[in-house]
Amino acid sequence: MLTADNAESAISLYKEHQSAVGLLLTDVEMPNGNGLDLADRILQLEPGLRILFMSALDGARRGFGRVVKPFTQAQLIGRVGEALASRPESRGGSVAASVAKSE
Repeated sequence: MLTADNAESAISLYKEHQSAVGLLLTDVEMPNGNGLDLADRILQLEPGLRILFMSALDGARRGFGRVVKPFTQAQLIGRVGEALASRPESRGGSVAASVAKSE
């Protein structure tokens, strides 16, 4: 597991370890940015990457999984397992724009 404190660190880690990353787990709200923008940037590098958002808001957006806060460790493990078992898809457009349209 790789961890980053902010979006820029996450991008750098992803570029270093791209072949070993099967899932991006990110909070929607994060220091110096947000998880939606991070997902957009990562998807430019790997359009089929699986993404799971953590958020206090309910509901999945545009085919991405979401685990709703507060959650238990078992709930998180279950959602990560579901995300990894899902078929990765290439997605066009931006995650942030898709969320804005659906809200």
